[in-house]
Amino acid sequence: MQSNSHTRGAAETEAADTITAIASRFRDGLRALVCTEVLHGAPILVVCRKGFIWQFGCGKDHSDGHVYEGSGDPRLGLTVRDVVARDPSVGEVATLNDRHIAYRATTSEPWVPHDDLSLWWF
Repeated sequence: MQSNSHTRGAAETEAADTITAIASRFRDGLRALVCTEVLHGAPILVVCRKGFIWQFGCGKDHSDGHVYEGSGDPRLGLTVRDVVARDPSVGEVATLNDRHIAYRATTSEPWVPHDDLSLWWF
């Protein structure tokens, strides 16, 4: 009979392996820009890619400029792997073209890609 700690350890290992597999869809070591709403628990509803920079947002208008938070440089405090660990569904947009966004109204809806960056706060 397996102990609860062994079962929990196996489940944690499996979850970590899943996150690693999803994160591997992105270039290794990519930094992520995350809006403060997402950082504090809001769902990720918008993803934007511009070159090697990925932004993850809640979908609200952040034109006030107070958008990013993190450690060190506040614009580059997290990695894409950190974001994937929080919401593995962002792996679905790993093939997003440069200078494109993907959005969804709720986390239960599919990502919709779009080529107009002006729709978001980059």
